[in-house]
Amino acid sequence: MRQMTDEEFEELLREALRARMEDCEPPPIEESWKRFEARLRRYEAERRKVRVGPWRVPRLVLAAALLLAVVIAVPIAFPDQLGAIGQRVFHTTRTMVDLGDGQMNLMTGRHPQDQAPPSPPPPGIGPQGGTVLDPEIKEIPTPPEQKGLTLEEVRAAAPFMVRVPRYLPEGYTRQDITYQPHPGGTSGRIEMIYEGPEGRYLRFEQFNITGGFGMGRGFDAEDTEMREIKVNGNNATLLVHKKQWCTLTWFDNEMFYELSGKIPPEEIEKVAVSIQ
Repeated sequence: MRQMTDEEFEELLREALRARMEDCEPPPIEESWKRFEARLRRYEAERRKVRVGPWRVPRLVLAAALLLAVVIAVPIAFPDQLGAIGQRVFHTTRTMVDLGDGQMNLMTGRHPQDQAPPSPPPPGIGPQGGTVLDPEIKEIPTPPEQKGLTLEEVRAAAPFMVRVPRYLPEGYTRQDITYQPHPGGTSGRIEMIYEGPEGRYLRFEQFNITGGFGMGRGFDAEDTEMREIKVNGNNATLLVHKKQWCTLTWFDNEMFYELSGKIPPEEIEKVAVSIQ
């Protein structure tokens, strides 16, 4: 028997496959299309997944997880900034006035942004250079001070959150709390006195601002150094006088704070930052 060549064997195989295919009925078009669509959906789903370590996670699930992480992390990272959302916005002005002979006056004004600035004093100059008040302007009676209060008592009386320093220089302890309510009962002023070694003391004052506010502070430019610093993200003014007497003032939204005492400037900054 003659042995088949490679070309004859390939031709015989093609004829057998062609006969087999002609005997088979082709699958319905609908069934083929459904299988194609299923494979396409699986392929697209795999493309939308992102590999995270050994897992493949859908992009939408990963995006939601990242968004949730941001929502949780932002309040932790920026508690003070987020706490101000929804609160009133205040406008602050600072003006330095040279009174001559080295005497300076730092004038600070603050008012809610949704209100107009406070009106200037009535016109008129008195015999000693002071402002003459309108005779129809009457002084509003101020409620009496409440001295010797405990921290719990002043927190119950004040219409705002009372804060205290968590850090004090060595040897300093709180000796007295005074509360001065303002007319109307919507604001007030708190003064805390801390006594230290060698008769030194630290004074901490706080009060809330319900409308316009203005104050002036005079000092000798030759004996006083003025520094602009930050206290928990808020602009603050530190006056360092000779013999280590310091005065630190700043605003925190509707609150005004002042620390003063015969302590080094780095110590008074530590006290201010610790106030909660």
